[in-house]
Amino acid sequence: MRMTKRLLVAACLPLLAWAALALLRPPAALAVEARLTDDAYTVNGVPSNFGAKTSLRISSTQKAWVKVDLGNLPFATTSSDVTKATLTLFINKVLAGGTADVERVTSAWTESTVTGAPEPTTGATEASGVGVSTRYQFVSIDITSAVKDWIDTPSSNNGLAVVSTGAIVFFDSKETTKTSHEPLVEISLAGSGAPGPAGPTGPTGDTGPTGATGPTGVTGPTGPTAGTGSTGPTGPTGATGATGPTGATGPEGATGPTGPIGPTGPEGPTGPIGPTGPIGPTGPQGPTGPPGPIGPIGPIGPTGQTGATGPTGDMGHPGPTAPPGDTGPTGPEGPP
Repeated sequence: MRMTKRLLVAACLPLLAWAALALLRPPAALAVEARLTDDAYTVNGVPSNFGAKTSLRISSTQKAWVKVDLGNLPFATTSSDVTKATLTLFINKVLAGGTADVERVTSAWTESTVTGAPEPTTGATEASGVGVSTRYQFVSIDITSAVKDWIDTPSSNNGLAVVSTGAIVFFDSKETTKTSHEPLVEISLAGSGAPGPAGPTGPTGDTGPTGATGPTGVTGPTGPTAGTGSTGPTGPTGATGATGPTGATGPEGATGPTGPIGPTGPEGPTGPIGPTGPIGPTGPQGPTGPPGPIGPIGPIGPTGQTGATGPTGDMGHPGPTAPPGDTGPTGPEGPP
């Protein structure tokens, strides 16, 4: 019985190996959605980042950028397995209808750092003249050639740039919250024919008997443990001495002498004399005051009185002619 089970297992091994190999190959007509890792738009010459915006904008000065991760492809997928790859964008606003080109990006960039100063470099045109004129519509772009090259040379996968050739259009980005129509890359893979049905799983063979456990060697005798010496008795804790009195505060030291006053610094140069201010305008001439009154003419002093004329004396009788006497004094002149 045990031998029969072992023969069945041996017979099933080739089938199991074929089934495992089939799992390593993509199944027929398999469509894989590639995960979008980065999307953004840039404004030519502007050093600002728009990676967190909810739209991807294209115009004469704006470009949209998308990058995908091909890690979702089945193990051992080669470029020859890819039958078609499509980039799908959703148009949410059209300011000016027209067309766009899709170009391969040839330099590294990330959503959080890409700017328009400078923009990433681009190379071969993957698709040209893509119509982008109708709002609320999906537009699908064939990018099969680019995906095949990215599978063959993973380091060349820097994504794609959508470049306007006359259109002013907004696409939904992966950050949009209104429609969730983010950019999508879908890859169709060719299979190697439909796999046949899996053969029945063979029975599990009997578990062989467990070998006898060998005898455990004899454990040698444990040597005697040396005795630990006895711990001496702990001496009594001495009494805590009394706290001594606080010493007197020492006298305050004398104040040190005041340092000498430093020399007076040199007098700074006299600043230049400021310009003389303009002479103010002459005020208006005040009115001429009225002439003062003419003072009174002082009085003329009185004329002195004329003295009275004295009486005329009597003419005397002729006396004897006396000898001439002395001439008497001249009498006072009478009044006029």
